[in-house]
Amino acid sequence: MDERKKDIDKLREFYKNKNSENSLQDSDDINKSKDINVQESESNYIDMKYIINKIKSIFIKYNTYSKYLISTLAFAIFVYLIVMFLDSYIINDMVHNRNTIIVPNVIGKSLGTGQVTLNDKNLKYEIIKRQFDLKLPKGTIVRQIPSPGRQIKENRIVYLTVSEGIEEIKTPDLINLTVRQARVELINSGLNVGKITEIYSDVTEAGLVVSQSPSKNISLNYNDPVNITVSMGSKNQLLLPEFKFMTLEDVEERLEELGLKVGSIIHIEDETYQNGTVLGQFPLSGEVVLKNSYIDLEVVKN
Repeated sequence: MDERKKDIDKLREFYKNKNSENSLQDSDDINKSKDINVQESESNYIDMKYIINKIKSIFIKYNTYSKYLISTLAFAIFVYLIVMFLDSYIINDMVHNRNTIIVPNVIGKSLGTGQVTLNDKNLKYEIIKRQFDLKLPKGTIVRQIPSPGRQIKENRIVYLTVSEGIEEIKTPDLINLTVRQARVELINSGLNVGKITEIYSDVTEAGLVVSQSPSKNISLNYNDPVNITVSMGSKNQLLLPEFKFMTLEDVEERLEELGLKVGSIIHIEDETYQNGTVLGQFPLSGEVVLKNSYIDLEVVKN
């Protein structure tokens, strides 16, 4: 019984010591937690102090900007009032009391007539441009600024554009040009191709301009036509055809039909072709020759 009591006492002592250790541990944890809370409080205090200082700085800057904005606005209002005062009492006496005039229409009138019309309305004029015009004769007013019907003050300037009439153009030299070349030359000069006539010519090659009307260096108006005469070549001229690979007999017959004659016959050896085959000619095909001309031939003879 005594031993059992002893065991119970030991067990109680053990739990007592254990509870004492736990109490000490809890106390240390509480102290540490208090330290941490103190540090966090100090940190939060520092952060709040920084934020408050930042807010104060922003308010100071804002107040400075506001003062500058108010000063600028007040100055602008002051300037506006000064301008309104000048416009109402001073400029009004200088400008607004001048008579208002409806701009007359001087387009299509001669410069002298337009000048009189503008002077009668107490307006001035200034010529700012002179230009060629296909419809209005020289010295006629083509354009005006301000336009007719506008309201302006007296003694203002009306700016005028005056016609120089139809532009005169010197005809270019078209002789010995092809029809295409002559057409391009005329268009570049501001003229047009008129009537095209074809004639035979023993002097000028076929397809070239023989004559023109008007002749070169004659003054014409813009878009005026120029007539040209084009050579068809000589009546005795013809374009030589191709005789290659034809037989000599066929060539002789064809030359007779064209009014030509067989000239020299040069024999050549060529086993590829039969005897009597024409392999060459002079003049060459495509050349212009006169009738009764002699045509030399190269003929196979093996």
